[in-house]
Amino acid sequence: MSSERRKPREAYTRSLVRLCEKLDLQDTHEIDWKDRFLNRRWRSVMRAESLWAVGSYARGATSCGDLDLVLKLIRIDGAHAGIARFVSKAFPRSPGVRCYEGDPQENTSGVSFPEAVHIWSRGLDWRSAIESIRVDPNAGRFSRETDEFPLRVEQLYDDVDHIEALLKRRDAQEIAWRFLPVHPDTAIQVLQLEEWEHSVRRRMHRAGKQTQRLIPHVLEYLRREGGPFYSRLTHTPNSTALQVEGTFISMGRPTVADHLLDTLEVSRVLSFPHFSQRGPNGILEVRRDANHSLTIRFHELSAYVLPTEDDTVYREYYATRFGIGCALISLFATTGQASHHAKEETKLDLELKPVRLKGTALLDTLSLADAVDVQMPDGDIHALCLTHMGRVVFGEHDQTVRVTPVGELLALLAELS
Repeated sequence: MSSERRKPREAYTRSLVRLCEKLDLQDTHEIDWKDRFLNRRWRSVMRAESLWAVGSYARGATSCGDLDLVLKLIRIDGAHAGIARFVSKAFPRSPGVRCYEGDPQENTSGVSFPEAVHIWSRGLDWRSAIESIRVDPNAGRFSRETDEFPLRVEQLYDDVDHIEALLKRRDAQEIAWRFLPVHPDTAIQVLQLEEWEHSVRRRMHRAGKQTQRLIPHVLEYLRREGGPFYSRLTHTPNSTALQVEGTFISMGRPTVADHLLDTLEVSRVLSFPHFSQRGPNGILEVRRDANHSLTIRFHELSAYVLPTEDDTVYREYYATRFGIGCALISLFATTGQASHHAKEETKLDLELKPVRLKGTALLDTLSLADAVDVQMPDGDIHALCLTHMGRVVFGEHDQTVRVTPVGELLALLAELS
């Protein structure tokens, strides 16, 4: 895992004392909140029953990344408010404190804590419980398999099982990742935004303030790593997720959507958590690796395409009468077919030489398209839809249009190669 900030043990001892004092004064809270998805208000009465210190603090470490606690809650009335809402009400302004709901054996962290120390319950001498933890200069953070992952599990919407599955895929060379550190105070200066950048900002205008802080860094990444882009943005149901052509971006408390790499629609997945004092702060980029099934299946496949003057693939855009659009890429068996198409079927002013794409280059290019026209060696053209958007556009007047299975596309590309 990337480096994270740690504090002296004494700082967290003071925090733990304050939390126990608060629980002595009031262990039951009435909580009201609005469910933004159901658009209704809820009420709950919750009581704290027991509190355990876990993690490096419970093992006596002299410095800790944060204060890990497990809190057992009892619902007295109303809906279950959840650990985050209770902590926000009971322990406001407690930086560096991380609470899981449950008990040391079963809790929302997804792991058990054999080192747990029972700190607070009604009638328990919590000061003596805190003093009973012996300081151990050799104690440190407990090593877990997920420590190899660049981000902390708590920064993600994914659970421990998913992180472990990602590590297995990495070890099998199905996927590969790199972590790109981002400093929260880094200023991004751009003299003039391009149209696709304006489109991204418009699409994300409903995101919260913390997510808005990430947008300039996302745009900087796309300028540096992904361009040139156009305006093909794919709708996602989540207000903190975005797909810009073949790049899927999840922000805030993101998920690592590696399953999208098993499709033709996405060539890389980004996960960008909200900035935090503890960190690590940055962008996690995940791509297919050598042993991914699609990488293997595309290894010997190739096709000719038309490049544009900015060295990206030439695309044609189609739209329904309602303005829903999609991008189409033409694939050719020979350079002659591509050259003929450039002269006869398009309005390109420049004489551009066709290029041959093979393997991963071809695979990644397909993530830029919703549909393809595959021109076979005998001149026949197969029109295929690769995405739902392509099916919507080209199926506007033909209900038989479907999304083409990957195997069908592979069979045609094999004849081109």
